[in-house]
Amino acid sequence: MLSIILFIILSILGGLAAGWVAGLFGIGGGSISVPLFLITLPLLGAKGDLVMHQAIATSLIVIVPSAFSATRKQYKQRNINVKFLFSWLPWVVVGVVGASFFIIKVPAKTLEILFAAYLFLAAVYIFFKGNPKVPQDHVPKGMIKNIGAILVGVISTFLGIGGGTFTVPFLIACKYPLVKSIAISSATGLVIGLFGSICAAINGLGQPNLALFSIGYVNILAACLMAPFSMYTAQFGAKLSHEMNPNLLKILYSFFLLLVVLYMCWEVFGK
Repeated sequence: MLSIILFIILSILGGLAAGWVAGLFGIGGGSISVPLFLITLPLLGAKGDLVMHQAIATSLIVIVPSAFSATRKQYKQRNINVKFLFSWLPWVVVGVVGASFFIIKVPAKTLEILFAAYLFLAAVYIFFKGNPKVPQDHVPKGMIKNIGAILVGVISTFLGIGGGTFTVPFLIACKYPLVKSIAISSATGLVIGLFGSICAAINGLGQPNLALFSIGYVNILAACLMAPFSMYTAQFGAKLSHEMNPNLLKILYSFFLLLVVLYMCWEVFGK
């Protein structure tokens, strides 16, 4: 009983923190939720190599409410090119579904190392990147678009993130405007969260040593506790981000990610 109470408290606090960080830095909460679930899910009985798989799967479903809210807002502001979106998303789904059935064969330590590497590269990228100015309105087409969408789906499913770290830079590299790239990224995160969590729930059915209140690899209790609180605090983080110096914001974001990298390294090599 005590472990469940502790789980509830940590999940609520984690949801508050994840939403605030997501709003402040303009990222998904996966950089907080995945490491947090590695700590909290064992409190509900999760054991062994499948804890990381559960953390990733649960992180994916937590993405859905905030991604839906962001997508609806972007659509109302007419930032979403619907024709391009409908040609982009099917390939994202291909990547998500393919990765979902492959990830169950990947050792937990490998996933943890990949997650730490992703955070480190994201920290370096954010620290050194400039403010992109893309006057063109070029719509990515053909094989390049399809391959990019598949890779976004695969990588995001492996890491338990919404894919914004990859979607936005890819579309900008294709000379797609920044504002429209962010809008496409929001819808992409919604699809990744939905299809990724559904596949994880199916793939995890009947697996041993899963946390209580789970459907397959997806922990419903954690998702229900984190999602509403993260959506609530995201608005305050976003408001603060507009009041801060952009260079200071980049430094803080990079430092935050490096702290999470250190924790993940301890998770992999220190235990």
